[in-house]
Amino acid sequence: MTLKPVRTIATVHKSIFLTFDDGPEPGMTEKVLDLLDDFEIKATFFVIAEKARKYPTLLKEIQARAHSIGNHSLDHRFSRYFNGYASTLKWIGDSEKIISDLIGAQTIGFRPPWGVRTPALTRVLEQLQMPLILWNTRFYDAVVPWTPEKALRSIQNAQSGAIVLLHDRQPEDRMPLFLNALRVYIDAAKKDGFEMRNLSRSEVI
Repeated sequence: MTLKPVRTIATVHKSIFLTFDDGPEPGMTEKVLDLLDDFEIKATFFVIAEKARKYPTLLKEIQARAHSIGNHSLDHRFSRYFNGYASTLKWIGDSEKIISDLIGAQTIGFRPPWGVRTPALTRVLEQLQMPLILWNTRFYDAVVPWTPEKALRSIQNAQSGAIVLLHDRQPEDRMPLFLNALRVYIDAAKKDGFEMRNLSRSEVI
């Protein structure tokens, strides 16, 4: 398998792929799931293995609602990128085993924390035959507030096949604003004729 980072998906229908990183996060992931249910759409959740192991019921709730689950590393530690091939292999391999054992299936692929790529990471993913899934649209919502205004501006320039990076882990005081922006974004996308879909393994390989 020659590894090519996935940033967009070639689609027949006009589609956007929502993805959420850094969960599962109790009290927040559930709210995102409920909002997605309100619109009857599916998304993809890139989860941190140590959190998935800590909150297995929440991880399985994501799966039960027919969303896709991806691997977002064991612990989201930046220092892991400096430890060489063997350590990277264990880091990714351990995270995949934890998550896949909990959901009873392989994840759809790996999304590196912060989108960092190193030669060791590339070699490991090729050896494990794991897709590397990135994004082409982001709002830096883990750092700065995501607003309805930003959401609407983005939809005006949205292209089919876009993979959108968001986070279901938010500062508690910003969660209502985030959910409002997400609702505005989905509503505007649907009115503009976009389907909102979850990623599948076959689309990212």
